[in-house]
Amino acid sequence: MKIGLLWVLIEKFGASFLSVAVFFVYAKLLSTEEMGIAIVILSVTQFLALLLNTFFEDALVQKKNLTEIDISTTFWVTVSLSLVLMLLTCGGFALWGKSVPQHSILAMTSFASLEILFTNLTTTYVARLRREGRFKLLALRVILGRIGGAAVGLVCIMSNLGAWSIISQSVMGVAFQLFTLLYTTRKIPPFNIQLSLLKDNARYGTMMALRRLSWDALVRMTPIAANIAVSPSMAGIVGFAWRIVELPRGSISSGLSGYLLPVLSRDRHDKEKMAKDFLHITGMTAFFSAPFFLGLYLIAPYMINGIFDARWHDTAPLIQIFCIAALISTYRTPATVSMNAAGHPGKMLLADATDSLIAISIMLIFGYRGSWVIGLAHLVFNLIIQPKSFSIISKIMGLSAFSQLSPLLEYTLPANIMFIALYGAQYGLTTLHFSPLVNMIVLIAMGGIIFLITSWFTNKGDIKNMIKNVKRTKEKEPS
Repeated sequence: MKIGLLWVLIEKFGASFLSVAVFFVYAKLLSTEEMGIAIVILSVTQFLALLLNTFFEDALVQKKNLTEIDISTTFWVTVSLSLVLMLLTCGGFALWGKSVPQHSILAMTSFASLEILFTNLTTTYVARLRREGRFKLLALRVILGRIGGAAVGLVCIMSNLGAWSIISQSVMGVAFQLFTLLYTTRKIPPFNIQLSLLKDNARYGTMMALRRLSWDALVRMTPIAANIAVSPSMAGIVGFAWRIVELPRGSISSGLSGYLLPVLSRDRHDKEKMAKDFLHITGMTAFFSAPFFLGLYLIAPYMINGIFDARWHDTAPLIQIFCIAALISTYRTPATVSMNAAGHPGKMLLADATDSLIAISIMLIFGYRGSWVIGLAHLVFNLIIQPKSFSIISKIMGLSAFSQLSPLLEYTLPANIMFIALYGAQYGLTTLHFSPLVNMIVLIAMGGIIFLITSWFTNKGDIKNMIKNVKRTKEKEPS
């Protein structure tokens, strides 16, 4: 594992841990309706921000020769498009605001839409830093942004500002990230637009954006579908459960994508090396993600019942379903990045779009039956998309489905042993009549010990090599 990837993991997991901790505070102090309204608004604004960002950023990262004209053109085009999207977003939410007049929907949306602009102002800076391998700076920028956003959000929640608290945290978090980049580079690209230079975005960025559209449409539609099918309160319940799982899942996925895309893109013409790296990364991804999501599956009921009141008790089984779906999704991340790196970002587009449409339809049509339907829709999506992923990787790298599964079977063994042991142990804990929080702490401690012991004996060589590589490359990272 390169030191760059270590910084990516620090960035993603550190930021996610902070976000989850603050989100717990919101859940304690906000109503389910306030939570639902904030999450619905952010689902739209963040979706548009990331969709536009994906169209430009990854295209710049994989571009063979990046010039200052490319940077200037991309910077000012993204600014212009962001302003247009902000106006359209506010107009759309103004209509919804009429149905919930007791909440200042238009004002909250106007503020939340700033995230579209702030996110895309960072596009060229982040793309250049990713190309240069300066992952430490990228990590610090995200962590500082999350800390600043969390501080603003906590001040708002203590001031009884309700849904504004969640929106303020998100918007100001991105604002602090932007300020960090501007302070570091102290340079704004000159106004110089040559639209002909955007042809790489039309070829590469469009496929990336459409793929993001197919996946993010499902992610962002999750609380929106709950709101449409039932109420803002249901959106709050679903959004809370989803955030608990999606924050770490998204961190793993975006972290791997951010690090691996420029790395694997350099080896796109060496299929043998690319296949070897793919199998290793798949195994290591499973090694780290399996214990987390399987552990979260087990402690979810104790965590919810021990920390929160009756408003949120329905989220425990939903979190468990999301955990299984997230685990399958995480296993597929290296395959998705490898397709993009190999120059085939559109290979999964039709399958992703079709399966997303199926899952969204399930949520909208049957969501009224309960929140469990929302979780089931995500599980269905991840199960039916997997065979297509196997098929495409087989064509690109010549790896059979069994070859692609073999690192999962090998590297998830410690986590599976941990899960089986803890699943049995939790029934023994019930006879001791501990509080839910004590049960959760005991399970986490036991799980950590079991996982470390079994990992040392089953993956001893890989763990030693990983530690050596981190030490060896520590002093080689670009400043």
